[in-house]
Amino acid sequence: MRDCVHAPKDNAKIDAFQDDERIVLATRWFHLVRVGRDVLNPSHPLHALFAGDAPPHMALLSSDGAKRIDMQLMPTSRALWTNMLAMLKRDYEKPADAALGDWRGLLSKFDVLDAKRAKLMGEKHRATNPKKVADLESEIEAIDEEKAKLQSSERRIVDLGLKATKPL
Repeated sequence: MRDCVHAPKDNAKIDAFQDDERIVLATRWFHLVRVGRDVLNPSHPLHALFAGDAPPHMALLSSDGAKRIDMQLMPTSRALWTNMLAMLKRDYEKPADAALGDWRGLLSKFDVLDAKRAKLMGEKHRATNPKKVADLESEIEAIDEEKAKLQSSERRIVDLGLKATKPL
């Protein structure tokens, strides 16, 4: 991502996509490299990536660097998502859109468990009866075990299997 002289707040570029959960989650499979406005200077070491009459504001590169998708100005969420999905399809064995559906469902389960745990922790801190405290600790431990299982599922879901690349 290239900072732009026309954008007073360059963080606004990234923040614009925070409302699209698909994009936020899919960024896990990408590395964001932000370059300053000075990349347009021919003496900048990365200038070749942003050279030309209409240098891109954002570029997606495949894991092996062989494929590149340039985006002029700031893309819409839909355009960015479409391009991210295309690059993920190219680079990974498993389909990212299916994994995202499973992942989003899993995140909802985390939310439910976190809310239950917070409620039980509050009850535990207010409890004075040792038996009640022990019961609440047992319930909290069960939630922590369930969360550990979900975390294991999450690792499996987000591992899309990077395709082997051919040496350049």
